[in-house]
Amino acid sequence: MSIDPTTGVISGTPLEGDGVAHNYTVTAGNAAGNTTKILSITVNDATLATDYFRAQGGGTWTTAANWQSSHDGSTNWITATMAPGATAASVNLNNKSVVIASTVAVSNLTGSGNLTLVTGSNVTFSGTSTINLFLSVYDGVVLSGSLAYGPNGSLIYEGTSAITTSDVEWPTAAGPKNVHFSSGRPVAVHAPRTVTGELRLFSSQVSGGSNLTCDGCSIFRGLGILTGTPTFTGPIDVHYGGAVTTGPEPLQQ
Repeated sequence: MSIDPTTGVISGTPLEGDGVAHNYTVTAGNAAGNTTKILSITVNDATLATDYFRAQGGGTWTTAANWQSSHDGSTNWITATMAPGATAASVNLNNKSVVIASTVAVSNLTGSGNLTLVTGSNVTFSGTSTINLFLSVYDGVVLSGSLAYGPNGSLIYEGTSAITTSDVEWPTAAGPKNVHFSSGRPVAVHAPRTVTGELRLFSSQVSGGSNLTCDGCSIFRGLGILTGTPTFTGPIDVHYGGAVTTGPEPLQQ
């Protein structure tokens, strides 16, 4: 920051602040003499688009107050003054539940937590974005980019209208361990995919079952309907709940 020698105006943009008042001694002079003034200046830190972010309290992604930010990812965490975007160094869900309901760029997603993409959202994933707990995808969501899942990551399909799966939320490599069809509406499996954890058929009408490989997975069948016969490898555990009709899965293998 600098002082204009003519007007005495102090101007400039601090790179960062600590939110603490600091006293500065300013001396000015002219032909009539000199004078000294002590100024107390407080500079509050602000979020940069390239900061590290972590969720605090959960809620809507685009609400800045739902995040904390840090310039280096380890010190001086503040309540964010902007929500994370495409240039964020890292975005940690921090064991919180976060909802996206609009157009959002998600960069370098990490940490455990629940991320829900509701109807009408338009989401682009970039950098190294990893789902370590739950990703819920509703109908009417537009997705682009790429992401991966951690060892116990789960993908959940929700909503009130038909859904066709895609390579974005269900990638071929590093895909979800567990997949839950919970929407109560038709879900079409678009391409060959393997489930090694839980395959839950709660209430959806799932077509494209022949694209599924159940590799030693556990099938939890509620009122869901599975059309097409998956490939079953390894031991299969099948659990039935409620008034259900058996499907193409073996009763026990």
